[in-house]
Amino acid sequence: MSDEPQLIGGGPAGTGDRPGAGDGDHDTPHRADGLPAGKPAKGRKNRPQRTGWRRLLPTWRMVLGGLLLIVLLVAGGLVTGYLLVDIPPANKAAIAQSNVFLYSDGSQLAREGKVNRESVQLSQVPKRTQHAVLAAEDRDFYSESAINPEAMVRAAWNTVTGKGKQSGSTITQQYVKNYYLDQEQTVTRKVKEFFIAIKLDREVSKDKILEGYLNTSYFGRNAYGIQAAAQAYYGKDIGELDTAQSAYLATLLNAPSAYDIVAHPQNKGRAVARWNYVLDGMVKKGWLDRAERQKMTFPTPSDAKVASGMSGQRGYLVEAVEDYLTSNGIIDEQTLARGGYRITTTIDQKKQDAFTEAVRDRLMSKLSPDRKVDTYVRAGGASIDPKTGKVVALYGGIDYTKQFVN
Repeated sequence: MSDEPQLIGGGPAGTGDRPGAGDGDHDTPHRADGLPAGKPAKGRKNRPQRTGWRRLLPTWRMVLGGLLLIVLLVAGGLVTGYLLVDIPPANKAAIAQSNVFLYSDGSQLAREGKVNRESVQLSQVPKRTQHAVLAAEDRDFYSESAINPEAMVRAAWNTVTGKGKQSGSTITQQYVKNYYLDQEQTVTRKVKEFFIAIKLDREVSKDKILEGYLNTSYFGRNAYGIQAAAQAYYGKDIGELDTAQSAYLATLLNAPSAYDIVAHPQNKGRAVARWNYVLDGMVKKGWLDRAERQKMTFPTPSDAKVASGMSGQRGYLVEAVEDYLTSNGIIDEQTLARGGYRITTTIDQKKQDAFTEAVRDRLMSKLSPDRKVDTYVRAGGASIDPKTGKVVALYGGIDYTKQFVN
């Protein structure tokens, strides 16, 4: 036996000569998967464990899954909405029109109907007027889809941030609201508008949509449609408007009552600014020459006129014309009542005015309200061209609104 001291389990640490080495490291703690604690499992990255409040944060897999679920729900909702929402028939207010009665020279005699609208075909609306409306409301109408999500988001943001209540609707959406739906500001109406606009854009031409929009939009002064607006503000048919006047009517679409500078002269600055915006937009789109635009001056509209109605001799004349049309089988009463007709009569305005003045001067002025017998006096008459047999003037009574029997 050697005198040198013997080391039990000697050797450097970690050589396996310490007690238990070589028999499976029984003193080393192990994980459930059989590997020593602190050693990563095969195929896994050595990343720190999520502890404390970090355990509450979503993982990237959760975020990705949530986003995918949202996309699927939105897509499913769009498909379902498209299939369930049909294009409805036009609402009654959108197709209601007035009948326009004209003197023999084409000037207006009377307008009959609750809604002041006279629909026109797009071909009757000059290109300058069409371009003015597009420059004001939807410059990319012919190239864009029925829905403009970017404009809708921008309008919503401007409204929320206090920059004024704005609309992100395209012309197609506005037409859908005017023609098929109503003016209610509800979520249901907006959803229907969204899907009907998409369907309509697939089934109807852009020209037809623009035509419908021009005929259903409100321009103020109780004027529905571009033709009624041209008469209400300038006393002209739509084909007679110049570019400056067309731009003013397009301006009204943004705020019909506020931009009527005759009714609200204090808003003229805003109206002129909007008018300039429309013209500048036409130049930008290549619809108007810049030099021509620089020469234009603001076209002040005429004073608002009180609706002619049926007062004076108008009611007698309209009644006689309608009776002639229906009694001779030219048109039935129900069809005539739907409106939308321009009826040129044989009445000569100068002869009609002369007839009315003659009755007043030669007869009615000589009557006295103090004599009972004079209160029973009635006058009536007609002036007929002996060569043609046409009625050129007709007197039915002192005033249709006071004495409605002809």
